Amino acid sequence: MNFAQRYTSYLSQRPILNIGLVITYYLLVVLPHEVIGIWIAQTLDKPFGRDTYNLIILALGVTGFLGYLYLVWNGTRQRPDKGKKTGLYLLATLALIVLSFNTILVVNVEIIHFIQYALLALLLFPFFSSYQETLFWSTILGAIDEGYQYLVLAPQRTDYYDFNDILIDMVGATLGLILLSAYGIANITGSRAVYQRSHFKGLVLISMLVVIALGMGWMTIYPTADGTMAYLPLIKKMNAEFWTVIHPNVNFHIVRPLEWLVLTILLWFLYKDIGK
Repeated sequence: MNFAQRYTSYLSQRPILNIGLVITYYLLVVLPHEVIGIWIAQTLDKPFGRDTYNLIILALGVTGFLGYLYLVWNGTRQRPDKGKKTGLYLLATLALIVLSFNTILVVNVEIIHFIQYALLALLLFPFFSSYQETLFWSTILGAIDEGYQYLVLAPQRTDYYDFNDILIDMVGATLGLILLSAYGIANITGSRAVYQRSHFKGLVLISMLVVIALGMGWMTIYPTADGTMAYLPLIKKMNAEFWTVIHPNVNFHIVRPLEWLVLTILLWFLYKDIGK
């Protein structure tokens, strides 16, 4: 039994400890956003300038990813029967990460999302013992994280709910799941039908809440014609252009709600067989 198997077995047998670790870690990720953002700006962004700052973060990210690749390789070399499938998932995820740099990332420091949600998936998996349920709930926790930033931390400074980051969080979670798969961690779903699993129940509940919120006018997707503002407007101001330009030379695309829904469904089908 390798370390990953011992780790997941230990926590899966201690669900209270497991969920306590998840909650503690999640709060440490979510709550200090403002403090950490200010520290990074004062320590790296302002002293070195945006270009050098981005380069430093990219170098750190590449170094960390090389370490991650070693861990995946170390797992798959012991399991040649599964190594090819894990490698394909890894290549697909790497392609998505590279694509995100050129489309939806604003500054390189946002690669921290990949790390944060990879670790979150590693902590969540022993509780569910299911790759699919772990991916679903990691994504939902990412959505809650963005809601906290949008509604609590910076409601006056943001014009839209950040679906970009939720996509990044989802891809980050798959990095954690790929690592578990590389070490032969079993996907245990038992004999439960799909409708009995937590992610299906969660999806139904969340869909109902969204429909009710839209129907009652508590949530709007796009700005209303009369300019009134719901409690949760997903987009406060519309940018008609595909690319948004900030700073002198930073171009990125703001993912719209429908785009996010389509992309999330595509990612779900891409990764639905991971661990099998």
